[in-house]
Amino acid sequence: GQAHYWLSDFLKLGATAYGNADDDSGLYGASLVARKNTESWLELQTGWSRGLVSDSLRSDDGGFGFMDTAAPVQGDGNELGYRVDGSLGIGDVIPNAAGQLTLYYQQLEAGYSAPGQIAATDTQQYGGSLDVPLTEALTLTAKADSLVEDMGLESSAQEADVSYEIFDGWSLATGIRN
Repeated sequence: GQAHYWLSDFLKLGATAYGNADDDSGLYGASLVARKNTESWLELQTGWSRGLVSDSLRSDDGGFGFMDTAAPVQGDGNELGYRVDGSLGIGDVIPNAAGQLTLYYQQLEAGYSAPGQIAATDTQQYGGSLDVPLTEALTLTAKADSLVEDMGLESSAQEADVSYEIFDGWSLATGIRN
């Protein structure tokens, strides 16, 4: 189950719990959101998993058959995960300015398991995005992400896009990605 409660207009507390008695696996978490408005906020999350909470499957034939992506990860039963997400409305810092900056950081210990998240080794992810209108018709969007697995994969991606609104609902865009 999952539940959250707004303590005030600006502070939300949440909790998550999942357990499976058949294989003694479980996932428990808590979150806290502090917000100034819909564009500027900070969310802190933590989770604790025990056992393999969900399988990660892949298909090489378009969905006719599925197989495990890796052998199940075995931790010591106390695997933790942390995540911080933040968003800043540019207008909250610079009066009459538009745009939004978002940032995130996530740390998972080896063996952490949650739906869509299985960490074979200690894993760190971080990144963010910036979306700024340069004129009424011209918008700049930039994104960057990084993934570092202990004794494993390290990857990063950066992207910058510029779009020009030709007329209502139609735009022309170009970008570069590394």
